[in-house]
Amino acid sequence: MTFTENFQTLVLAPVWESLQATSEAREYPRIALEIPVAFRNSAGQHCAARLRNISADGLQVHCTMATARVIHPRGGRLQPDTQPLLHATAVLPLASGAATLSIGVRWVYSAAFDEDPSCVLGFQFLSLRPKARRLVEAFVTEHQQLHAYAATLPQARTENRRSTG
Repeated sequence: MTFTENFQTLVLAPVWESLQATSEAREYPRIALEIPVAFRNSAGQHCAARLRNISADGLQVHCTMATARVIHPRGGRLQPDTQPLLHATAVLPLASGAATLSIGVRWVYSAAFDEDPSCVLGFQFLSLRPKARRLVEAFVTEHQQLHAYAATLPQARTENRRSTG
């Protein structure tokens, strides 16, 4: 197998599949990824989760119920006056190298899974500082460009025709 075939099979095909799952109907499309993210709540407690996707206005994580309790120690339903404010930190992979994103977030939604003790949490960015905004924009732009490039590949066009036709 040639380098190009390996690259298409091992790198671009999985990226293409994850990007196809991106909802284009959203104002800010989500970019799927699987990296660690750390949180600090208002009491100074720390916890970790897995970053599932990111967009220009927020992020979604997968975590244990114990982590969710650290994020929202008072528990109860999320209401506008009870949405926890946290500090989130993640290292984003960019073409130029890894870059640390350090941002304030507000927990806005959650979904629990019955089959295992875990949940998905959605967070909205608080006002992003210019450096954090540039970093998120660079990450989203790079992945959208990769999506556009992957769509031009013969394998991607064939897969897309099969899934839509």
